[in-house]
Amino acid sequence: MNNDKLWSQDLGNGIYRNPILFADYSDPDVIRVGDTYYMTASSFNYTPGLPILESGDLVNWKLINYAVENIDYPDYVKPQHSKGIWAPAIRYHDGWFYIFYGMPDEGIFMVRTKDPHDTWEAPVLVLEGKGLIDSCPFWDEDGKAYVVHAYAKSRIGFKSFLGLFEMTPDGTKAVSEDHLIFDGTKTQMTIEGPKMLKRNTYYYIFAPAGGVTKGWQTVLRSRDIAGPYEEKIVMRQGDSPVNGPHQGGLVDTPEGEEWFIHFQDMGAYGRVVHLQPVCFRDGWPIIGIPKAGEDWGEPCLFHKKPALPAQESCTLQASDDFSGEKLDLKWQWLGNHRDDFYSLTECPGYLRLYSLNPSKEDPVVLWNCANVLTQKIICPNSIMTAHMCFQNLKENEQAGVIVIGGNYGWLGVRNTKGSRELIFSESFTKEGTVEEKVLKHIPLQKGIREINLRIQIQRGRNVDAIFSYSLDGENYKKIDSKITLAPHTWVGAKTGLFSVACDKDDHDGSVEFSKVHYDNPDNEPDPVFQIAEDADFDTIKYMVEFSKSSMNIKDERNRTPLHYAAKHQSREVLEYFVNRVGLSPLEGDCDLITPYEVACQNKNQEALTFFEKVCGASLSDMYKNPIRTGMYPDPSMVRVGDDYYMVNSSFVYFPCIPISHSRDLIHWEIIGHAITDSNWAALGHLEGGRGYWAPDISYTNGRYYITATYRMNDDGVVIRKQMIVSSDRPEGPYSEPIFIDEDGIDPSLFHDDDGRHYMLLNRGARIVELNQDMTKQISEASLLYYGDMKRAPEGPHLLKKDDYYYLFLAEGGTGMGHRITVARSKSLKEPFVPCPYNPIMRQTDPNALIQRCGHGKPVSTPDGRWFIAYLCGRMPDQKHTLLGRETALDEIVWTADGWPLINNGDGPSVMAKKPYPALQDCGSDGWTYDICKGEVSKEWMSPRGIREKDIERTSEGIFMKGDPSDLDSLDVRDVLLRRQTSFDYDVKSKLTIRKLEECGETGLVCYYDERTWLKFGVFNQKGDLYAFVEENRGNKKTRKELGKLENSKKLSLSCEVRGLTRSFLLESENGETIDIKLDQVDYLCDEGHNYGKRFTGPTIGIFCLGCESEILISDFASRQAS
Repeated sequence: MNNDKLWSQDLGNGIYRNPILFADYSDPDVIRVGDTYYMTASSFNYTPGLPILESGDLVNWKLINYAVENIDYPDYVKPQHSKGIWAPAIRYHDGWFYIFYGMPDEGIFMVRTKDPHDTWEAPVLVLEGKGLIDSCPFWDEDGKAYVVHAYAKSRIGFKSFLGLFEMTPDGTKAVSEDHLIFDGTKTQMTIEGPKMLKRNTYYYIFAPAGGVTKGWQTVLRSRDIAGPYEEKIVMRQGDSPVNGPHQGGLVDTPEGEEWFIHFQDMGAYGRVVHLQPVCFRDGWPIIGIPKAGEDWGEPCLFHKKPALPAQESCTLQASDDFSGEKLDLKWQWLGNHRDDFYSLTECPGYLRLYSLNPSKEDPVVLWNCANVLTQKIICPNSIMTAHMCFQNLKENEQAGVIVIGGNYGWLGVRNTKGSRELIFSESFTKEGTVEEKVLKHIPLQKGIREINLRIQIQRGRNVDAIFSYSLDGENYKKIDSKITLAPHTWVGAKTGLFSVACDKDDHDGSVEFSKVHYDNPDNEPDPVFQIAEDADFDTIKYMVEFSKSSMNIKDERNRTPLHYAAKHQSREVLEYFVNRVGLSPLEGDCDLITPYEVACQNKNQEALTFFEKVCGASLSDMYKNPIRTGMYPDPSMVRVGDDYYMVNSSFVYFPCIPISHSRDLIHWEIIGHAITDSNWAALGHLEGGRGYWAPDISYTNGRYYITATYRMNDDGVVIRKQMIVSSDRPEGPYSEPIFIDEDGIDPSLFHDDDGRHYMLLNRGARIVELNQDMTKQISEASLLYYGDMKRAPEGPHLLKKDDYYYLFLAEGGTGMGHRITVARSKSLKEPFVPCPYNPIMRQTDPNALIQRCGHGKPVSTPDGRWFIAYLCGRMPDQKHTLLGRETALDEIVWTADGWPLINNGDGPSVMAKKPYPALQDCGSDGWTYDICKGEVSKEWMSPRGIREKDIERTSEGIFMKGDPSDLDSLDVRDVLLRRQTSFDYDVKSKLTIRKLEECGETGLVCYYDERTWLKFGVFNQKGDLYAFVEENRGNKKTRKELGKLENSKKLSLSCEVRGLTRSFLLESENGETIDIKLDQVDYLCDEGHNYGKRFTGPTIGIFCLGCESEILISDFASRQAS
């Protein structure tokens, strides 16, 4: 049947990735005969055994046959787990294909054939004896033939030695005593799996040592086959993730390249197969990528394919529709099999399994049943779905699906006492015996004859199997318990099918499987990224320059290949990516993490040194955008001496218009607000998004001036006017607001050299003159300049520099088309000429994190450099501005013809060189306490202004009374909020309920405006407290009760914000906990609601409802989650 690719090792661009076989082909060995390669591997107790795989390029392999049908010993009628066929070696000699293998309890065997696709001759016992394993034949030039092998301590009492004996030239019988040729007890513990070859005058033995999971590859050589042998380690794990790396075989190409196939132990997945390049140096091989400064190699994850004729990419197959007359080669039985286990012909298109019990045990235990049909797991994550018809399942029979390794679980139908039920069972071991226990019984209604059974293999910290079932083929119900898989000794887990009799007698019932389908649920990223991280330089260069693979791509988190390479790649690779491919070390991902920072996080000193040279600054001398995260839109800055002051829009939040201070343009702290008297603010009943817009701060004649648009509710008529306050101190207090009755938005003040003062407003740049104390308008508005693109020109700021007036405008609207343009004139009365480089700021990459860039104001530094602060919005998913509009900063460079340029027109910086060394500490990554011992941070704000009579600051904390209105009311005010300042954000708070009136509420709130919020907390109902969560999505409220609390007054509340997800936790003083997670909380961002324009951003804080309610907030802390 048509199969989806579950694991692709051939990347289609001249590169392969390891493992080349993500499947349990343990102890592989390989040969080349002409242009064709053949591989075999251990099969242990599974039959048929000794798989034969074929390839033309060493990368793409097909399973073509098995060399052994069954294991011809009586004990193997019952599965002999981890016994049977061990560590084969395949060789071609004198027209025959030979495979030698050890059976640890029986001896060393040989099978052979003239054609590997055809039937192999019956196995021949070459040398009988316990503990003789890992045998490899060798025919010398003088016609003599030998077998080199290892020893199993579990059977013979010792290990770490290699043995040799002579055999007949036809490989059928030993003709000499077995004798030791190498003692590895001191230097090569657990040496095993030897493969012998002759090269020039040396006999070489390739053999792993050190153990399967933590060992290495050793090579021995001698001029005498009997030794003594020199020894050398030729491959170690090194810095690679490939543990072991363990035994395999050397093979060459017709053109003389040499390669080594080996396995890696991956626990429950078994032993997967890798391909490594080989080079010889001074007569010794180096396997893998040569380690710098060493004479050994380490395994590669990616490499250029062998120089062999192109072969169509193929992968191992798993799905089956049972349309053939023979069982597909991918299936193996758990032990020796019989023809009466199954049929593919009695019901064409179905696999019929008969309900037998070959173990003859009562009760039946699947561990001991050879008639369990299995196949290997062939990718890290997969979903197996089997459709089973059980109408012929008879009394005391059971059938279903299984996953089996060192432990197992199964899900299936059992017919007992005339009724059928779904059974979920798992294995356990008692006194060395495997038994089963049923975890779940699910009755099935009469008349049900078919069922879909599913096993999902899922890799995380462990490898888990999750079972589910469906009666309609569409809707699946999960079984609550999962099985954490483990390997049996040397054997990986497998999925499978079964139908057995539950007692010791064979029955005549059966089930039919119409299809078994395997899916890979992973949406794997382009392998280019992992190649960038793990491949050697030659592989990367080959891929880019010869196979024309593009490195100018980004993954789902907006990371470039340079992000991956920066983790631990060499300078040579990084220089190639930057200089040849053109990737930037300062390009940010969706979290604004740059390759420069990735190098720092991973302590890649080579990368840090190179990036510092490229960027002209060390990482400590760089800053990141945005410089003000969270809801800090519409920035305006002024410098006075060595100090910078910035204001931002505050809308309906009180206190109004935050004033922030910095000494380096990078680190900012709120020092005050423009309006701190709620009566002056006049915010009552204003809708969210109204209030104070787009402020501007300026300084003249020893006084600070702040102006902003005051936007009121409109009932069909827009009502706006311009507010001005002033103070002789930047933090205030500021004067009572005066209002200029000129319509428009985005006012800014310009103080000319001749002592005259002007206000600029939108609809292009309109200008009005003000009186000397800037309390009145003394001229009509006139148009200076309408803009460059004639769409939504706003946010005008005027700068006088040298001989020109420069006018900075925001255009294109505050969405994705936002930009900054410039025009200039030598007089306010002459026409303004647009900049030929317009727009000087615009994001042109729709997939970049930083978007919506505009509304900027320039500022100079004491050393004569120029910078511009502007608003931006970060959209990690290209859909949602998760934190509202923020403040970014970039340097202005003046061209030779006197025009300002920002980043050569390439859009916003993610990282850039600081204006000068930081004068302030960067702060802590830990918790910031916004309420502690009655102290309240200046970050706190409330919609429309908290009622002073309802709040009291004490040494215990903040006492807050309840608001009589709910959060969807324009009257609500008694809510304490702070801006959310990162995508991943944590808050925690402790509060004590002094009193909660009937139906009163308190708790945490995630708040955007009165139309969209999310509450989590408790409410009072007849004296009892109940936890709840409530969402308001555009005035559509939904509420869910979460449980009753036992007389708890002291609560600890926390919220974890992860993008669009909110996870809440409540802990009471009595130890009770209630938690809930809400996904896709997209209504808490600018784009999340279709009602009106949304310009604010998400906040989070404490609410209390009910005019008789009162709480004590003892602390409230927040942090950016790592």
